Amino acid sequence: SKLRILFLLFNLLIFSPASTFKIYVDFKKNFGVPALKFIMHLVMLKYYIKKIRPNIINAHGIMFAPLIKHSGYNYKNIFYTFHGLMYDDINSIKANKKRRIDVKKLYNNSTELIKRAIYLTNEMRIKAENKLKINAFSSSIISNGVNIEKFKFCNLSRHEIRNMQLLA
Repeated sequence: SKLRILFLLFNLLIFSPASTFKIYVDFKKNFGVPALKFIMHLVMLKYYIKKIRPNIINAHGIMFAPLIKHSGYNYKNIFYTFHGLMYDDINSIKANKKRRIDVKKLYNNSTELIKRAIYLTNEMRIKAENKLKINAFSSSIISNGVNIEKFKFCNLSRHEIRNMQLLA
């Protein structure tokens, strides 16, 4: 709830103002994300990590990396699932710029935090390792849960299904 966020944020500012300021600067300067918004996300993340005490966390995208850096959670127990690598996608860069997120800075300064990665394709893994220098000690490929050896894409069938579901 909003009241919980305000209470936790207030506690953070009262009991550790210097470290909160350092986190604010790190979010803004090094990761290019809206610092205050990310501090609020961090407060909630720490609350739920403490409450739930998960063995692992599966993060869907790199946006989670700055938060986990300051959460106190073990990096090795975070699995990053990449549905795309948007660091060089002009549309992603423009859309995120409107949200005050510097995508290039976020990717460039987050890759060293990634220890376990899951990709949708081998090409994505190669791109992540070669261009972004993601050096995850453990990485794997899960192709959207679809066995691509047996699945054959058919545009006609796709169109028929979409028509039946009134999605066309």
